[in-house]
Amino acid sequence: MRLLVSPKGRIFAILLTLGLAVVVILGTGLLEGQSIFSSGGSGSSSPSSSASVSSSSSPGSSSAKGTEETNGPASFIGHASNAVVFIQWTRSGGSVTGSLREAISKRGSLSLESADRAFTGVITGKGITLNLNSALGESTAYVGEVKEDGFTLTVPGQGSNLITINFEPGEVSGYDASTKQLLLAKYPSPCTLYVVGNEVRVSFTGPNSAEDCASFVQHSRSDAEWTAAPQSGAESGAVVCEVENQQSEKAVITDGGGQAYGKEACDQLSGEGWG
Repeated sequence: MRLLVSPKGRIFAILLTLGLAVVVILGTGLLEGQSIFSSGGSGSSSPSSSASVSSSSSPGSSSAKGTEETNGPASFIGHASNAVVFIQWTRSGGSVTGSLREAISKRGSLSLESADRAFTGVITGKGITLNLNSALGESTAYVGEVKEDGFTLTVPGQGSNLITINFEPGEVSGYDASTKQLLLAKYPSPCTLYVVGNEVRVSFTGPNSAEDCASFVQHSRSDAEWTAAPQSGAESGAVVCEVENQQSEKAVITDGGGQAYGKEACDQLSGEGWG
């Protein structure tokens, strides 16, 4: 049996079919749009996320600490076998200005030689150059390389040799402690001192005898040249005085000559609290 559909009914059916098709298309588009938007919201492909990645990997974002990126004041300590070097600078961009202080142990001497020199310098990438000024207006260039936490400098060593010194961040207190260690390394324990070309001898015993020797030489008021090398006739000298400090450390002064240096040594220790 055939159904008879009027022309109006056919038109209505066609319009209904077209309306359903539009609804399906729009619905599909909305679902796809929600999926893209959610992906963007997670940060995997949004413009702001892309900019963040680019920023984190830009050139120069990882460089040496304390040197390449740090503007303002900074200080560093370098050690050599016979020296301690302290550098203080103020950095502005690739330029630095400051001062270099060094304490050097000279062979045959019981004291340290020290010097302070001003400098200007430049840091370019991993390269560093410091131009040190002398008292006569001359300039000496030290070159080196920036490292993880500090830098290296190539400096003149003994004779015509060049040595490389590593510098790490440090303070004045660290430089003072290192200088003291460098100085005490010159003195044995127990410690005995002599006057060059004389028969006087000053002997210290106790746990701090090396430090006692260093302090004695540093505060000596005479024109004597003190040494740790034994001098002829000094071992048989007569006792001038025997003294002790508050830490129960002892000092014995003998003199085989006119005893002038021996008496000066006794007076010096007495003035420092030995008795």
